[in-house]
Amino acid sequence: MREDRIDFIRFIGLSMVIFAHVSPPKLLFQLRNFDVPLLVMVSGMSFQLSYKGGAYKTYVWKRIKRLIFPTWFFLTCYFLTLLILDFNVADLNFSKVATSYLLLHGIGYVWIIRVFFLVALVSPLIFSLDKRLKGDISYLTILIALFGVYEVCRYSLMPYMESVFLNFLSQQLFYLLPYSLIFAFGVRISKLTATTKIMLCMNVFAIFVGAALFLNFQKGHFVSTQYYKYPPSTYYVSYALLVSIFIDLTSQKLWAIIKERKQIKNIILFVAQNTIWIYLLHIPFVKFLQMNFIFKYVIVFSSSAALVWLQVKAVNSCLLPRIPNKKVRNNIRTLLTGQIF
Repeated sequence: MREDRIDFIRFIGLSMVIFAHVSPPKLLFQLRNFDVPLLVMVSGMSFQLSYKGGAYKTYVWKRIKRLIFPTWFFLTCYFLTLLILDFNVADLNFSKVATSYLLLHGIGYVWIIRVFFLVALVSPLIFSLDKRLKGDISYLTILIALFGVYEVCRYSLMPYMESVFLNFLSQQLFYLLPYSLIFAFGVRISKLTATTKIMLCMNVFAIFVGAALFLNFQKGHFVSTQYYKYPPSTYYVSYALLVSIFIDLTSQKLWAIIKERKQIKNIILFVAQNTIWIYLLHIPFVKFLQMNFIFKYVIVFSSSAALVWLQVKAVNSCLLPRIPNKKVRNNIRTLLTGQIF
């Protein structure tokens, strides 16, 4: 089940992620620093509409096919291309290759795939919690309490995560916990009244301003939320939720205007429905193009979207009709097209 408004919000999130990667000025970089939480929240909104239950193993296998396999396929093509063109590039050292496939730092950018896969592992549990807790106040109170526990653990334990094993563990737990809670909020947000959303906006605004003032007093200048993103802190998440809830509140009216422009509407929906490959294919453009951030953004976004359009068209028109086996067709379609966020 799809809802165009949700796809519109997803489009905004992906657009801002790509914008961050073209190195905009500091102010613009800060203003767009809600992108990943917005995508996680909208993933929860979409999951609420589409999840039908079933065996957990089957569900996880589907997530692996939709998230991990396309990323590994892209990385293999990327590294083979680099190997053919220039063996001495930095991205071809063993550590970068290995950590890329592990969805850690690697070549950069692929960590977000790890976040979505970790969240996917607990999504059915969150869905079940949402169904059991009918009251919005009790549901939101649990999310806030759990985030408070996470924040205490993050603040207390991060200085001790220096060994390879503990650092790897922190890369999992300290991303799984906060983003799962944001996802859980996304699962519930469509059920909340506008008044509740406005009250939430006011509360997270107060938290963000309080944290910003405290850090400003400590450092003597405004501190970007980017410095508290890895792993996510209350300061980073409060700003991201503030903007994300505001976008959700205004998205219906904005989409009502946009959908009257058919070409723009079709572009937005195409991007929203093919996010994984647009995201993956934007990586080489971002890494190797050097120019003004505005021109770079236009070229990166349009080129990656155009390549995916050609890829989807080739898969659907040329490749799939030649394959008689339905299961194989579905697996290829999952691998080479589709939505991630």
